[in-house]
Amino acid sequence: MTKLLFSFFLVGISILGHGQNTLIYKGDEQMPNETTAVINPNNSLEMCVGANLNLICYSKDGGTTWDCNKITSDYGFYGDPVLLATDSLLYCFHLSDPDGKNWLAPSFLDRIVVQTSSDFGKTWSNGIGIGYNGTKDQDKPWAWYNKQTKEVYVAWTEFDEYSSANPDDHSRILFSKTKNGKTWSTPTIVSKKEGDCLDDENTTEGAIPFNTQAEIKVIWMYGKHAYINTSKDGIQFPKKEKKILDRPSGWEFMVPGFRRVNGLPSIASYRKWCTW
Repeated sequence: MTKLLFSFFLVGISILGHGQNTLIYKGDEQMPNETTAVINPNNSLEMCVGANLNLICYSKDGGTTWDCNKITSDYGFYGDPVLLATDSLLYCFHLSDPDGKNWLAPSFLDRIVVQTSSDFGKTWSNGIGIGYNGTKDQDKPWAWYNKQTKEVYVAWTEFDEYSSANPDDHSRILFSKTKNGKTWSTPTIVSKKEGDCLDDENTTEGAIPFNTQAEIKVIWMYGKHAYINTSKDGIQFPKKEKKILDRPSGWEFMVPGFRRVNGLPSIASYRKWCTW
């Protein structure tokens, strides 16, 4: 089999030299994708980048040079890394694989793993798990930092059984929060409508939490629409979700030359602007 060489770039950050592309990592052992990048809020020269499956790259000179490592956890590290910088910690959220057997193990994807770094990516904690729920699978997290309350939010998809075609198996959006990175609230269900478990456009997926003033919101895709739900405390999401965007073609589509492409949402909250 011919090996393909995959390159991993950090693009468009002005302090890297007016938006020029900088090569961070290249290799043929794993294809870097689903990238995530953060800048240290206390030192703009420090940056950290993550990519599938467990690649973390760190720069302390504004992106001129990089050190890359594959970090580990006793809970396993099976992709979907999400980096989040707070005033004091760097967080990495990812999927679990504690037995190291991937799809063959019953414990595969059994929780969302949270690792933290107090030196902005040089060293990492072993991590803790959130969202463990029997044999259900936990997938695709995304996180947010509320600067006012100093809370960290994370939302993700729970599958009754990942990739199951059984109509009795469903997917839903979950949410949890913390103030210290160690103790997390019991996951609460955000989505009232449940999707299938096929990891396609009829799955509830692509959840992103954020806050506007005193409200916590989560946005995600299901079917041909984007939905949002709102909570005052992050413990309960009592309101019915609201449809805010139509995507007639669905969130999963094909692009020649790519194995898989999706149109999951991305959002940022600016001051008081939010009309939902």
